[in-house]
Parts: sequence; structure tokens; C-alpha cells
Amino acid sequence: SGPSSAATISTMPTPQLKVRRISCVSTPPVFAWLQETGGVETQEMRRSFNCGVGMVLIVAAEDGPDVLEALLTSGEDAFICGELASA
Repeated sequence: SGPSSAATISTMPTPQLKVRRISCVSTPPVFAWLQETGGVETQEMRRSFNCGVGMVLIVAAEDGPDVLEALLTSGEDAFICGELASA
């Protein structure tokens, strides 16, 4: 029999992506305290912590406005926080 789906997924190449543009809501004060107290670089803070952003949805750029509108209409606190590009 063929490989299990888990084996298939684990052998598929992973696309290398980077955030090309990021803008977020104001960061809760606890993250500033953590960064200062721990001496953590800004890039590491973004990589390791969500810094108050919460859940992130990744959608095709052309779907962004419709997805954002649907979330806002549903009462969610939503915003476009960045753009992904090939690394």
C-alpha cells in the first residue's frame, strides 16, 4: 500500500516565506516589559510571541478585503497586519 497521508505531508517541500510588510495594533504593555526586562530584540519578540495579535489568517491577497469585511461584520476585531512574499 502507499504511504500514509502523514508521511506524504512530512516529505512535501515547505515553501519559504517571509513577512514583507507588517503593521499591527498597539502592543499590550506586558510585551514591552518582557522585552526590556529580558533584553529581547524586537525581531525575536515578533518571532517568539504574538505580541497581542491573537489568531492570524493567511488568505490570498485578492480575498483579503472580503474576508476582512466578513470578520468585521461578524463582530470580530480584525485588521490586515502584513503581506507574505517568497524568501
